[in-house]
Amino acid sequence: MGADAATITHDAPVTLRVVDFALSAPSPASVTMAQGSTSGGVSFVVSGVGAFSGTVTLACPTSGMPDRVSCSFSPSGSVSALPATVTLTFTAASNTPIATTAITISAVTSGAPAPKTQTVNLSVTVPAPNYTLSVSNSPQSAPANQTASLNGLLRVLSGYGSAVNLSCGTGAPPTCTIVPASVTPTVAGTPFTVTVMSGAAQSYNFAVNGVSTDAAHVAHTTPVTFNSLFTVTLADSSGTQSVKAGQTANYSVVVSPVGAATFATAVSFACTGLPAGASCSNPTIPAGTSGVQTVTVAISTAGAGTALIRPSAENRGLGPPFWLWLPTAGMVIGGLARRPSRKRKTSAVLASALVFASAMIAISCGGSGNSGGGSGGGGGGAVVVSVSPHSASKFPTEQQQFTASVSGTSNTQVTWQVNGATEPNVDTGAGTIDHTGMYKAPSVVPTPNLPILVSAISQADVMKSDTAMVTIKAPSWTYTVTITATVGSLTQSTTAVLVVE
Repeated sequence: MGADAATITHDAPVTLRVVDFALSAPSPASVTMAQGSTSGGVSFVVSGVGAFSGTVTLACPTSGMPDRVSCSFSPSGSVSALPATVTLTFTAASNTPIATTAITISAVTSGAPAPKTQTVNLSVTVPAPNYTLSVSNSPQSAPANQTASLNGLLRVLSGYGSAVNLSCGTGAPPTCTIVPASVTPTVAGTPFTVTVMSGAAQSYNFAVNGVSTDAAHVAHTTPVTFNSLFTVTLADSSGTQSVKAGQTANYSVVVSPVGAATFATAVSFACTGLPAGASCSNPTIPAGTSGVQTVTVAISTAGAGTALIRPSAENRGLGPPFWLWLPTAGMVIGGLARRPSRKRKTSAVLASALVFASAMIAISCGGSGNSGGGSGGGGGGAVVVSVSPHSASKFPTEQQQFTASVSGTSNTQVTWQVNGATEPNVDTGAGTIDHTGMYKAPSVVPTPNLPILVSAISQADVMKSDTAMVTIKAPSWTYTVTITATVGSLTQSTTAVLVVE
């Protein structure tokens, strides 16, 4: 409007947008909580009015809050995507004063002339008698058909003094036992054990439930998890296997799935406790295989002389004593040894047989193996030779000390022989002996394994002698081999007895 006399006037249209936000009444308007606890949630809805697009910040009052009470907003005390629902909770300390307080909650946005407010009535009370229920070691796992234990604890709150009945909730495994089933909580905590087991390989998610025996029937629950794992059982159906060194022993191992009819995971095999130089095959059962399976575990031994020596017969006693007189056998052996080379093998066998036969004849005739009659050098009486011991049983390469006593002469020296070969002799399959009577068995068992004759011959009268018999024992070693099957994270084992000769 002009200030001239004509008051010329012009109009222009404008638009005014009024924007705002609203804070709804709390739901519920009043909340009660016990000392040392957190209240239930109080909900507010923050909504925009008009074209409002700002951020609204919620807060508890800096003054007017009960002593030792705090508040918090969820999901956040600041919201911008409206409408938004915000939940308010209060937490009281165990020594918060008992009172009911009207608490003013404010909501403000930038540029607003004043905050929006709502009032919540908060009552702090003495806590009712209560208890807590907890399990400390969930989840637990065990192979199918084997047990696992969950460790629980019941603690007193606010002087609670009644017993609590415990039970396994819906979804528990077939075996779920709680001991004790009725527990009275204590301040320090009263323990209980939940024992679980299942024959099926699967996971069980369930709850351990507690219900008090007082009039309030206070109920608490805690979630737990038990994993029943697929596994197998092993059985060696072959029994003890005996092989010569260098041969292979085969063991049939029956593998049964446990927890499912089909092998849920692949199964691999390994061996421990093998003889030195031996190896074990590593069969596998593929995942998805159905039903009981039989696998062959082959243990290949090393050749003779490469395994650790652990004679299983080390402590066996000596055989029965013999007194042998075999000069005739010695002459036969000497004659056979001079046979042509193409017949030596046959001659050696025949010689051994003759030695053994002669020894048996001497024993059956009651001969002592000592020669008498006639005089020896420097003596004047009959020369008598006696060897001790008269028999011995040894493994290959073992030693035996023989002694000889000579009577009837002042010359008590003797000459030692092994199967007619005079000391110091070369081992041709019967062993060696030195001038002291120390005998060393051959490195391998003779073929045929006939007794070996160790003789002491008087140097005063070479026709006088005594003979001992040495039996060479075939060594054998017994091993207990552990066969282990690996099934996922689990292992199962069986043992196999292996005798190596």
